[in-house]
Amino acid sequence: MKDNFLNYYRYLKTTSIKGKIYRKIFLYPFLSIFLKGDFLDVGCGLGDFLSFGSKRSLGLDINKFNIDHCRSRGLRAELIKDGKFPVNDNSFSTINLDQVLEHISDPDSLLKEINRCLGIGGRLITGVPCERGYKRDPDHKVFYDLKKLKKVLEKHNHSILIAFYTPLPFKFFGKFIPQQSLYVVSKLEKKM
Repeated sequence: MKDNFLNYYRYLKTTSIKGKIYRKIFLYPFLSIFLKGDFLDVGCGLGDFLSFGSKRSLGLDINKFNIDHCRSRGLRAELIKDGKFPVNDNSFSTINLDQVLEHISDPDSLLKEINRCLGIGGRLITGVPCERGYKRDPDHKVFYDLKKLKKVLEKHNHSILIAFYTPLPFKFFGKFIPQQSLYVVSKLEKKM
């Protein structure tokens, strides 16, 4: 397991210069529009989006190498242990879940934990790869199109505020461009 985490950490560090520029100049500033206050970044990776938050924003990951990397950058980051987030109930008004959901066979426990930490009316930003990006990673377990992602989020009491594709604004490009992703911003309506 440790080797898998180390390998994934190394894989994350291989992002191309073009990919880094796209995220830093376009994607993350755009996603920041949807933030309400301090945020929780679930599956924070190397902390690139987390660096757009305040000092009180927090990154979580299951990979200790990623957490150590974030901390070395001066970012707040904690390890997820046994599927439980080390934060209090209702402690965040926004949670970011970018390129994580497709790695999980059954998202119910993850979304219940997200709802525990998110206040009523809080926002969840969910990003998933489109077809080509989904197929290129053997660790991906569930493919989400807009209909399936809406169904999962609505099951967990989220109403959809906006859905969009990026870097190009149409679903069609997801068949050809591995970086094409679907994003949904939702609002937690009530606790279960």
